[in-house]
Amino acid sequence: MISKTSKVGIIGAGNVGADVANALVLLGRCVRVVLFDRTLSKAEGQVWDIEDSIPLVKEMEIIPSNQYEDLADSDIIIVTAGVQPKLGQTRLDTLSDNAEIIRSTIKELDRVAPNSIVLIISNPVDVLTRIA
Repeated sequence: MISKTSKVGIIGAGNVGADVANALVLLGRCVRVVLFDRTLSKAEGQVWDIEDSIPLVKEMEIIPSNQYEDLADSDIIIVTAGVQPKLGQTRLDTLSDNAEIIRSTIKELDRVAPNSIVLIISNPVDVLTRIA
């Protein structure tokens, strides 16, 4: 039997982050999901969509946030934040911008959630994982 994780934080409320949050809710794999985005209204909109599409989320709490402190005590934090490649760019072309996002994100996570397991989904994932 696999036990439920207590709290999962997701950084980035874009397409990937929202899909990860939705999947966690559908699978019922945790008790609480914090969907973090620097733009609170974006996180709120994604959370409302998830809550509206799944009427039986009473067993799970989904929290929109733009405060790193809300990620404290997360068992797992999934980082999906990053810039998307523009037309004609490769994932490697986004490295400079995404590296800075990862550096600042990890610095905040070290402050508020130093014992959390961190998963990186941002691209280019291999290089960003090394930077983290």
